[in-house]
Amino acid sequence: MDDIPGVAESIAMVLQKKGHTAQFAEDGEAALRIAAEFKPEVALLDLVLPDIDGYELAARLRELDDSKDLFIIAVSGYNLDTDKDKKALFDDYLSKPIDFSLVEKKLAKVRKRKC
Repeated sequence: MDDIPGVAESIAMVLQKKGHTAQFAEDGEAALRIAAEFKPEVALLDLVLPDIDGYELAARLRELDDSKDLFIIAVSGYNLDTDKDKKALFDDYLSKPIDFSLVEKKLAKVRKRKC
């Protein structure tokens, strides 16, 4: 999920080419609908979104019934908010531009955690 049109789709395409199942959304409400159906293991969330911010989206994703094991990664060109409660919504953080080798390492961390 990213605030720049096409970026979220590009990220999903790269992940798919690397063998992952990926969905994308270009706004928070769409992300919530997709997550409710798709039930992802990992969510990459931009902090700046066109409708709701990444913090609110993370909080709302955490409220979904099947989200207790959801690993949420904040993605931003900005630093995370210094508010500890807001930072606690995320399991990890990536700076823009996205380094896909780091994404792969974080996904491996999630797979290892599930074993």
